[in-house]
Amino acid sequence: MDILEVAKRNQQRAWEVIMDTDIIRIWEGIGAEVNLVGSLSTGLLMRHRDMDFHIYSYPFEISDSFRAMSELA
Repeated sequence: MDILEVAKRNQQRAWEVIMDTDIIRIWEGIGAEVNLVGSLSTGLLMRHRDMDFHIYSYPFEISDSFRAMSELA
């Protein structure tokens, strides 16, 4: 299979997972700033199908983070 086709297929699946889990809305729902970083954001998602986010919140409240994680779970 063509390398670009593999990357495209993996990226499509990654975005499906992101949309299905609603991860961005959940973190933004506690007031966090969510930034997609890494291989998915650069279009290079190949062998390691991971989705990396940097999540920033100010002020940091552990209870908000647990609330977001419980909603994800």
